Amino acid sequence: MKSIAYLGPSGSFTEAALSGLEVPPEAAVPHPTVRQALDAVRRGEAAACVIPWENSVEGSVTESVDSLTAGRDLCIVGETLLRVEFALAVPPAGSLASVRQVLTHPVALAQCRTWLNEHLPGVEVVTAGSTAQAAQKVGAAGAPERAAIASPGTLRRYGLEVLASGIGDRRDAVTRFVKVARPVAGCCPPASTAPVWWCRWPTRCSTCTRCWRSSPAPRCR
Repeated sequence: MKSIAYLGPSGSFTEAALSGLEVPPEAAVPHPTVRQALDAVRRGEAAACVIPWENSVEGSVTESVDSLTAGRDLCIVGETLLRVEFALAVPPAGSLASVRQVLTHPVALAQCRTWLNEHLPGVEVVTAGSTAQAAQKVGAAGAPERAAIASPGTLRRYGLEVLASGIGDRRDAVTRFVKVARPVAGCCPPASTAPVWWCRWPTRCSTCTRCWRSSPAPRCR
């Protein structure tokens, strides 16, 4: 069985989305960045990859769009939606009063700004490749002045103690994750003739999940 790359590490929201795309756990291989997951597909090391694509609150995930369009053409062949919940946690020795630095993914940060401004005004924010990566780093360091924002389960997986749950601005936030593979013959129409559509959240044209050509605006058959 050929592997399926995904944005890791273990515990990431992308990992949680794998089941919605029928990816067997034994085939899933985590990668530290979206670009590396996509490159594994381009090199033929993975049959496909799963990456975050669009959030209902913040819109497109810039890193994913940029990485998909930067290299050889790939096709989006599937999608799934995942409800996302954010919490803030610290190592066992930490407390809300001890926090001076928060690590998280940029998309998660944008959705938790209101809570941070109210409860941790002026705190230093450091971005990570994924929320799970942020939790992993804070857990490994064990420094009481550092905190991470991720899902509650992921934070606990890395030995952190949750101080606040449901800190996102929108409790109903969902993220669209897509499965990306190399195109097969006849899969994508020629770029010069393909109509261009931009599928605004949450509606989409009925054929988008069959094949999106990599471009700033997904191309649909």
